[in-house]
Amino acid sequence: MSEAAVIERPLMPNGRLYHSPLGLFPFQADCVIETIHHGDRIGIVDTGLGKTHIAMCTAATLYEEGEIDLVMHVGRRNKVSDKDEFPADWAQFTSLSVLVYHGAGRHNRLLKHGVPDVVLTTYETAASELMSRKKTPGKMGKGGRVDGPLIQKLGLRDKRVLWIFDEVARLRGRKAERYQAIYYALDQLRRGPHKQRALGLTATIISTEDEGAFNVARLVVPGSMPLVTEYEREFTRGRDEYQQYVYIKDKQPEFDRLFQATRFRVREDDPAIRIQMPKLRVDTKHVDLLPEHKALYEAVGDLYGEDRSKLTAEQRSKLSMALKLTAGHPAALLHSGAELSKAIVDTLGEEALRAIPSSKSRWLIEELEVLCKGQGAQLIVFTFYAETVLPEVERDLREAGFSVAVYKSEQTPTENRESKRAFKAREVQVMLSSDAGAEGLNLPEASYVIEYEPATAIDVRQQRFGRHKRIVGGDSPFVYGWSMMLRSTVEVDAFNLVMHRAERQDDLYGDTDTAGHTNARDEKKRLRSRQ
Repeated sequence: MSEAAVIERPLMPNGRLYHSPLGLFPFQADCVIETIHHGDRIGIVDTGLGKTHIAMCTAATLYEEGEIDLVMHVGRRNKVSDKDEFPADWAQFTSLSVLVYHGAGRHNRLLKHGVPDVVLTTYETAASELMSRKKTPGKMGKGGRVDGPLIQKLGLRDKRVLWIFDEVARLRGRKAERYQAIYYALDQLRRGPHKQRALGLTATIISTEDEGAFNVARLVVPGSMPLVTEYEREFTRGRDEYQQYVYIKDKQPEFDRLFQATRFRVREDDPAIRIQMPKLRVDTKHVDLLPEHKALYEAVGDLYGEDRSKLTAEQRSKLSMALKLTAGHPAALLHSGAELSKAIVDTLGEEALRAIPSSKSRWLIEELEVLCKGQGAQLIVFTFYAETVLPEVERDLREAGFSVAVYKSEQTPTENRESKRAFKAREVQVMLSSDAGAEGLNLPEASYVIEYEPATAIDVRQQRFGRHKRIVGGDSPFVYGWSMMLRSTVEVDAFNLVMHRAERQDDLYGDTDTAGHTNARDEKKRLRSRQ
């Protein structure tokens, strides 16, 4: 790291419960100060580097000032259960006592060790234990909401709590059980005599639409957002046939201003961020369909007939999934239990499907011959389809002579840790990961990040390529990102859609210059010119 870009330890906001040999970067210290003194209106932390350290230092400072009694840190399961992630960070950089409340035996661990300073838990555990539903005798339905065991066991109604939500965008869906449970807990505790503080850590607030930003902000900083009924009346025209909001375009700038006031943000092109990481160069790689692969793809596309305009929404969804799997790898259909996939397998048979080459897999192997065997580079390859496409790509790479490690949520934490260890030790050339790794991998050894298929959501794309933010200390001054897609397939449509959503996110964040240009619009123009 650049020593000129950090504040020396004596100038940190505190120096006892939070400790680091480098202290804080200036923008991190500013964020700690803002969230401590203006926590009633600033609750979303969006920086290109060190969000967890900002949260830890905020917690330590509030403890030292006697402002809180407990920290509830909620995160992804793999980062909570991985000893090298959150548990290690809190133990290394603070003097606060920490308890992992997740998995088998969590109740016994709490009874044995008592209530600590920091409770690390997952979104899944929080959803199941912050709120319970009390059944009414003789009545159907979910029942009324009451305090769950976690509120009771930790005595949260009698405590001043700092809530930290890592990757808070996981709480975008207001109807999801995890959102309702956490909203219940915060709403109930905020009505009590003790102040509740909340920090949402994220760099990817939008997935598909604006509603996600509204849902997150009303959860973390409720006073900054209108009520749900007011939001619907002021900013939308109701919902469409798919139950998605139809937004009033002229009112979006007004909502953008409301949202921007809720977060502390440092853009990725800020010098304090840029100096700490290699430059990221992102490009698209358009792959031509091989003849046999093209024939299969076209046959799948005609399964419901040539006129797709007459298909129902359900048929379009099923066909889209079959086309995506076919584009990724013909043999991926063998692992899918979907109706159309089974029909294709029954018609063609396993042997025939495996005989059809994957255009993308073959192209990837040709590139890796140069990058891995020629340059000695290591790569991360992301695919959304952990149980269908990923196994076939792994098979192809191994048969071509490449060493591969796999990282996915379907593996045990021990298996994922071993994959990460092998990659960091340079024992393998390729880390083949599902999107579980897009938020949890820290691999400074990688110099290439490849999307095997374009992400269908802007936050997923940003998380995948966001791995370069974790590559501080790597050997290369540049990290190269590629989005692979087959020409004339649904993958091109997916890419164009995600770039459109990226434009909207730039508007929401205020990343627009005086001419109305945004980062995403410039990137889309550049990338599409290469098609």
